[in-house]
Amino acid sequence: MNPAPYIGISIQKGMSPPWRVKVHYHYRHINLGRYHDPEVAGRVYDYAATLLWGPNAKLNYDGKLPPHISPLAIRAKLALYGVELPPEIEESGLAESPGPA
Repeated sequence: MNPAPYIGISIQKGMSPPWRVKVHYHYRHINLGRYHDPEVAGRVYDYAATLLWGPNAKLNYDGKLPPHISPLAIRAKLALYGVELPPEIEESGLAESPGPA
């Protein structure tokens, strides 16, 4: 059982930072990085899930990134795994959403 408090994250004891974010998309495990704070990790997952599944995504919060996390960095990580965002995501501006002010 995963002791993580949020969807899409897991703790890896002995690692620094310990909270790892992953999404499963089209039979791929996409690693979105490690974070010190589980809430930040949960929000990173939410942002990626919102990009990938839109309004059908199961979220921890509201789908917005914390201000200190770059949405372009998350999109770049998705692109490394060959994920192409649907045109409606690109046009909506969500892909560049800076998160809460």
